[in-house]
Amino acid sequence: MASNRFFTIMIVPEKTQQVKKLIVPSYVVKGAAGTLAFVLVLAVIMILDYANVMNQITENKRLKIENRQLRQAVQVFKDKVVTIENTLDRVKTFATKLRIITNIEEQPGQDAAPMMPAVPLPGLPGVPTSPSSPPSSPPASDQTGNGGSSAFTPAKESLSSSGIEADTDEEAAMVPVPASPGTDPSSARVRRKALLASLMRETPETLTLSDADTSLFVKTEFEKLDAVYEEVNAFAMAEEQEAQYILEKLEEKRAIIAGTPTRLPTLGYITSDYGVRISPYDSRRKMHEGIDIANRYGADIVAPANGMVLFAGNKPGFGKVVVLDHGNGIETYFAHISRFTVRMGDRVRRGQRIASVGSSGHATGPHLHYEVRANGLPVDPCWYILDSPTLCRSR
Repeated sequence: MASNRFFTIMIVPEKTQQVKKLIVPSYVVKGAAGTLAFVLVLAVIMILDYANVMNQITENKRLKIENRQLRQAVQVFKDKVVTIENTLDRVKTFATKLRIITNIEEQPGQDAAPMMPAVPLPGLPGVPTSPSSPPSSPPASDQTGNGGSSAFTPAKESLSSSGIEADTDEEAAMVPVPASPGTDPSSARVRRKALLASLMRETPETLTLSDADTSLFVKTEFEKLDAVYEEVNAFAMAEEQEAQYILEKLEEKRAIIAGTPTRLPTLGYITSDYGVRISPYDSRRKMHEGIDIANRYGADIVAPANGMVLFAGNKPGFGKVVVLDHGNGIETYFAHISRFTVRMGDRVRRGQRIASVGSSGHATGPHLHYEVRANGLPVDPCWYILDSPTLCRSR
């Protein structure tokens, strides 16, 4: 069946009876239909593309807002890291001063992990390398050194208002690499300062990077944050260990100090010193192994330090005697007392009453014969007395 070669279009007016007839070739109708279909498809594509573009614009706006917020958050995190570094520096200074005041030696094995000279990082394409721009490549390696072994540094060497100062731009853009032992451990603080200096460089708002460069730049920034965190965390752990070490040593020293007979056992004045003297009984020169403190009969005798009652009884020539063991080889003797207020085996504390002044044994009057023995050997009690130093110096 042959196809139609023409199409007739009849136009019937509403008010007249004259009918108009329009004969259109078939190829014209087919061409118009094809053109209309093409226009419709093109319109659909343009609408979809416009919707996609608008979606991307909205997404870009959202990403810009998120990027700005992320930069602000990163800057806040950087400021907090710098604040922590400053605080740790002050803690280090305080710990060093405390160690010096209490005469505590440096903790054994506290040297920081040695580091090699820093290696400059290669530049990132399209990123400026001036101090106002961020470094352009990720660090070569993370830090594993102990940051707590830096030498004593005054607290006034604090970070600058921008975060921290580096000696040179090159130093700030360098990342340390672990090396063989033997490097100066004081470089730990320099490493932290260099890392913080590179971290605190602000990124220009107008900086434009390609997608690949942006990915590398973001990776670099986060690796720098991670490196600084590891370094500061190592420093904090080292300071915690040092504080624990100082606390342990102070506990030991406190036990020693608590057991050191630094208090005068009774009020009064010294009538006979430690050393060689003329005996009041046989007029011979003899060694007087303590000091005699005169006081009224029945006056309190107190423990000069914490200890345990080793003996409470009578001894020839000394009359009633109390002996205290203070540990670390220190013992104190109290003779010529009138009565006991403690028994053998009792534990006493500094200032606790243990006896009363008397004149038992070979005594010319009420007084206390007071001895201090170190590892069994008599020593001058005035070497230990701290609460009444003028009493010993006045003799």
